[in-house]
Amino acid sequence: MTKLSNLITTLLVASALCAASALADIVDQESFKTHLRWNLVVPRDQFVIVKRGQVLHIETVNLQMFEDLAGELAKLKTNTQYIENIQYSKENFPAKPATVLITLKDPSVELFSFYRDADKKYILDFWINTDLVSEKTAALKKPLDLPVEKDKPVFKPSSKKLATKIQDPQASRTEGIPKNELLTGKGTLLPVVEATAELAAAPKVNPDFRDLRYGASFLWDYGPMIPQLEKDINLT
Repeated sequence: MTKLSNLITTLLVASALCAASALADIVDQESFKTHLRWNLVVPRDQFVIVKRGQVLHIETVNLQMFEDLAGELAKLKTNTQYIENIQYSKENFPAKPATVLITLKDPSVELFSFYRDADKKYILDFWINTDLVSEKTAALKKPLDLPVEKDKPVFKPSSKKLATKIQDPQASRTEGIPKNELLTGKGTLLPVVEATAELAAAPKVNPDFRDLRYGASFLWDYGPMIPQLEKDINLT
């Protein structure tokens, strides 16, 4: 009788361990420095995994597998750095699939998932997008305190009159232009010719024409030279 009771006890313990082992094989959680990994050992064609916004949906039409997965996840100690809460829904089943709803902590938590055929399991990697975290941190930074404006000093006009220097506009236009030594000493280099009635009445060599001496007769005081051509040009 004692041997029989020991055998029954051994069988019960073995079956319990086998059941616990089978249940533990459904979900396996691994924590890394860079991400959190879930291994879901389930058939590929029985589950649909999709991320909609900040909620991860694990859907199935196999109610038994849904119950097993939900029971395993209910015992799982979730990592609050990535996951906020887990909910389960069988609403309108079987018209709608039974769904595990996993709400991520914030929009910066991203998901990379794939199915490994060799191990017959889904691999879900949760990781944090540091770029989104930086943008959120910058947006939540407290603005700098503006300096308190102190009493401004009152401006009092001085009773002393300030001497204003009037600048010659002609001097400002010629300032910085190099001087021409010829123009500076033109009074001593060139004689000053005054226009008189005698000069105006003097006979002109060719009164109907103006040559290169027009306007500069004080430089060329001789008659124009006719060019000597080697051959005559017939213009007819």
